Amino acid sequence: MLIGVGRRRGGVYYFHSIEETLALAVGDVNKSDLWHARLGHPSPSVVRTISSTNKVIPYLHVQNKPCDACLRAKKTRDVFGINSARATSCFELIHCDVWGPYRFPSSCGARYFLTIVDDYS
Repeated sequence: MLIGVGRRRGGVYYFHSIEETLALAVGDVNKSDLWHARLGHPSPSVVRTISSTNKVIPYLHVQNKPCDACLRAKKTRDVFGINSARATSCFELIHCDVWGPYRFPSSCGARYFLTIVDDYS
């Protein structure tokens, strides 16, 4: 869906809206979820402690359900699965990685870094 078109004038892009896009969401916000987000996503026990000892925020019935942001932040995965197969001779299997471009060139003018690892050695 196209919502705007820009034109370049003198190194600056000027955008003109094609159509107005409006959205409205209405829902009931759980106060404990709201304070959990406002306090930087602490654990439920921390929210309970703050709520019971601090007069700034109201007493909250904190649920132990994790929020979407907490689940995404704690999610981990292996970059590559563990492979039990190994090379049996030199150069049978090599692993390469290219890094760059780096904003400052090296002493010889290079901006990229190449890593090559032989799986056997």
